[in-house]
Amino acid sequence: MVLNSLGGVLQRQGKFDEAITAFQKSYELLLKLGDDRGQAMVLNSLGNVLHKQKKFDDSEKACRESIAIGEGLNDKSHLAKVRTAFGKTLLEQSKYQEALTELKVGFEIDEQNKNPQGMRIVTPSLTRALSALGQESEAKEYAKRALMVAPNDY
Repeated sequence: MVLNSLGGVLQRQGKFDEAITAFQKSYELLLKLGDDRGQAMVLNSLGNVLHKQKKFDDSEKACRESIAIGEGLNDKSHLAKVRTAFGKTLLEQSKYQEALTELKVGFEIDEQNKNPQGMRIVTPSLTRALSALGQESEAKEYAKRALMVAPNDY
C-alpha cells in the first residue's frame, strides 16, 4: 500500500503522470499478491487521477473494474466511493442518465451507512445530474435526505 499512498501524494501535488505510474505498480503488486480489496482501492484511485487528466475512457475502465471487485467482495463502503467517483466522471462528460444511476447507488449506500463525508461528496453531483435532467423536485428530495445524515453541512 506504500505505492498507493505515494500515488495519492503525487496526485495531490499535481504530478498526475507520476501518480498513475505509482498506482499501476501498486496494482500489479496487489494482483500478484491476490489482494482483491487492495486492487479495488487502487483502481478507484487510478480512476480518480485519470479523471483529473480528462482521460475518461481509461478512468471509466478503472472504475468499472473497481466496482466489479467491490461487488465480488460485497464491500459497500468501497462501492459507495467508487460509484460516486464513477458518477462524477460520467457527469463531467454530460452523460447525465448514466451518472445519475451511479450517483444514486453511492448516495443510497452512504445514506444507509449514515456517512456524512460520503453525503458531502455525492450530494452536489447527484443534485446536479438530476437538475440537468429536469428533475428538480427529486433533487430537492435527495438534498433533504442528505440533511438527515449530515444536518450541519447544508
